[in-house]
Amino acid sequence: MSIDPALKQIRSLITGRPPDGAFRNVNELHDDTITVGQRIADGVARNMGSWRFIISQSVLLVVWLFLNVAYAAHEVAVAGFNLRAWDPYPFILLNLALSFQAAYAAPIIMMSQNRQAD
Repeated sequence: MSIDPALKQIRSLITGRPPDGAFRNVNELHDDTITVGQRIADGVARNMGSWRFIISQSVLLVVWLFLNVAYAAHEVAVAGFNLRAWDPYPFILLNLALSFQAAYAAPIIMMSQNRQAD
């Protein structure tokens, strides 16, 4: 039993769905054409622009600072190991790590923004 094309069109108008093959999702078509590097840039931008990243980064910084300040005041023996501050004030290693992260994050995020602008 075949359905008349006009009836298919009327059915699509009533149900709110386009008839088979009438429309294509341009976002899906575009996603098929981007490169691996562009996908990585989009993923980095999506993750670094989230509250989850901001909160986890803040927690990591607070833990880093707390442990280094606490261990700098006195050595702590844990399970037979003498722990001491690995990055005492002025936290040069932390500064280096954050600078390294920013040096790579900014260009990758800008690549993602340029691709989305195109």
